[in-house]
Amino acid sequence: MHCLKKIYTYAILFFIFSYIQGQEKELQALKTQYPTVLGKGGHGEIRADGADKDTVIKLSTQADRQCAYYKKEFDSQLGIYKAFVAFDNPVGMKQRATILEPIEYGEGKDFCFYKMERLKPFPKEQFLYQLYLGNESHDKVISGRGHYIGIKQVQEKLNDPTGKKLDQLIYDFGWLMGVIQLAAKFDALDFELVLSKVDDKTGYKIVIIDFDQMSSIADYFKGFDEKNIKPLVEKTEWVWINEPYVPMPSGKYFKFFEDGYLGVAKRLDAQYNTKFYTKVGSAMIEHFKEEME
Repeated sequence: MHCLKKIYTYAILFFIFSYIQGQEKELQALKTQYPTVLGKGGHGEIRADGADKDTVIKLSTQADRQCAYYKKEFDSQLGIYKAFVAFDNPVGMKQRATILEPIEYGEGKDFCFYKMERLKPFPKEQFLYQLYLGNESHDKVISGRGHYIGIKQVQEKLNDPTGKKLDQLIYDFGWLMGVIQLAAKFDALDFELVLSKVDDKTGYKIVIIDFDQMSSIADYFKGFDEKNIKPLVEKTEWVWINEPYVPMPSGKYFKFFEDGYLGVAKRLDAQYNTKFYTKVGSAMIEHFKEEME
């Protein structure tokens, strides 16, 4: 009997040891497949595959602290991506602006990751451009995070002396924000706006990233009850106010952002035969203008 207990104990220990070894091998296999660290943040790192030019993984080795965030971010991003793909977007929008497709989520004992589409920086740039459209001029590189540029620098990077590309870019940004907040119904908290190089005639694409802090605001839209508009505006106000990505209302570019945002609202009103979405969108815009005066 005593021998049987020993055998049972050893079997359990062997199973645990084998499981841990298996998890460590799986993590190492991920790091081997995606050996290049493109960037780091508070919640992990972005790693690239030398052979696969189209995907990256976001990896954390702090499972006890980060995996809940990763799963939440994956689910939020997937919901927003599906809403964007299904939406009645203007012709050419998906070539100029997008939400990345989250492809796969996985986790082990001490790590978690999810795979998504890969963005490419401009030639001779190590990092993606982060677009501080609330600043007339800004030019700062933060290692592992990005190259932060203002309106003047964006226009230069786009080789856009007339400003038409910049006007379109800001309109598209407003449209993306409208899709996230009005169509997908997420608050867009702590988003980032980046500029990626693509190999087509447009030459670039704007992308909203970073979804781990976003939460659903769908309850405020139930029944199209106008009593919910004020609390919805209050819930989302600092998403706009505290983000340097949104153009200043006092500047000449905000109008393009506003037109894009309200363009989404109008299409939703037409789809659901209501005026609720335009009222919500207009309330968001007007509150932002008042707060920034």
